[in-house]
Amino acid sequence: MFLEKIEVIELTSVNDTLLQNIIFSRKDKNMKLPDAIIAGCSKYKECILLTADKKLLNATGDASLSYQVI
Repeated sequence: MFLEKIEVIELTSVNDTLLQNIIFSRKDKNMKLPDAIIAGCSKYKECILLTADKKLLNATGDASLSYQVI
């Protein structure tokens, strides 16, 4: 089932690496906070981000893939 594959990542001060990834995305890539959280979590978990958001795609570079909604 789909929900069994979902992993919740806590955004707490205990997880410094995740918070640093989010802060970097927010400041250096000039992202809005929700996009920075998504990009930071993707980098933290070392997974490829699948997005239709062109700005998010450009900011994350090789770590993301694009798709088009038909």
